[in-house]
Amino acid sequence: MTKPKKAFAEMLIDARGSGSVDDICEQMSLMDIIYELKRIEKEEPVVEPTPVPPSEPTSVPPPELTPVPEPTKKVHQPSFWSRLVCDEDDEF
Repeated sequence: MTKPKKAFAEMLIDARGSGSVDDICEQMSLMDIIYELKRIEKEEPVVEPTPVPPSEPTSVPPPELTPVPEPTKKVHQPSFWSRLVCDEDDEF
């Protein structure tokens, strides 16, 4: 009997609620013990704890709203090259 096999056999005994470590180790392989643990784990329904209502109602302050900054307007600036080009060439 190896240490891992003994440890898993003890876990199986805890899950089943009865049995002997030596008997399980002799009758089952390590993989059989692990599969049995998984099978028992799937069969047991998970019991969720029921929420306890608070004895006194607590008032929760409303969350403070932070002001949303307005989006900045994009200003069109002419490029450097467009300033060099003059549409009114006749004046020169």
